[in-house]
Amino acid sequence: MVGAKGASRPGSIVRFVHNLAVTRSAYRALAGYMFHRYFRAVAAGSEELKNEVFRIRYDVYCDELRFEDPAKFPDKREIDPYDQFSLHCLLYHKGSDAYAGCVRLVQVDPERPDEPLPFEHLCRDTMYRDVLDRLVPDRTKVAEISRLAVRSTFRRRKGESNVPVGIIEERKRGFGGMRTPWIALGLYLSAAAMGLIKGLDGVFALMEPRLARRLGSYGIKFVQVGDPVEHRGQRAPFFISREALYAGVPPPVRGLLEVVEDDLRKTGAEAMIARKPSST
Repeated sequence: MVGAKGASRPGSIVRFVHNLAVTRSAYRALAGYMFHRYFRAVAAGSEELKNEVFRIRYDVYCDELRFEDPAKFPDKREIDPYDQFSLHCLLYHKGSDAYAGCVRLVQVDPERPDEPLPFEHLCRDTMYRDVLDRLVPDRTKVAEISRLAVRSTFRRRKGESNVPVGIIEERKRGFGGMRTPWIALGLYLSAAAMGLIKGLDGVFALMEPRLARRLGSYGIKFVQVGDPVEHRGQRAPFFISREALYAGVPPPVRGLLEVVEDDLRKTGAEAMIARKPSST
């Protein structure tokens, strides 16, 4: 009997692995179907697409929310010095044939890796240095998710009008329904996927602690690495490693991440990453 059980065990393992692979494929197919009904992630590598990014940012950060002074951008493109070191993504909305939002991943200047990322200027006196030393041994292998912006026509739910990316509700029901915040998740996952394609060890983000908790309910578990600071409300620096991202997200979100990553690769992410930083 022992021999019989032992003989059947490899077959059980093979069936388990097969079933797991089928399950993952099913989740990826479902995530792709639901997401691609409305959206597609796009790597903004061309000048035309980068200008679309800058126009969205102007509309949201300057014209709508007045976070930035419109007078500083007479051409109605919101640009800052970090854009030359950034990888940009757009979220295309099929129904309106328009770009709904954008996000950038600010890379460390390879020639001056000790130069601070945008959030570090704000949080330099509140960072948890011991935590950072453990999580980020190599600054050249990290970046910052920055400048998320969603056009006002796509921020229609209660409470969204005064925040640039819209609200991410905590996940209390099944993934994939109408209440799934596809735009906000799509943008965060686009930035994360860009980091994965580049081979980064992790990414930072400056956000409200409650937003970090909401992302955590989707398995995107950021670690707080500093005390909150006042920046258009209370914001704190957070970090998520490559390993934590892969380990934390449930199969449906993992499927969505893979779909977004595939979108970015198909629209030129690898070529964009291979280019040297240049001024815009």
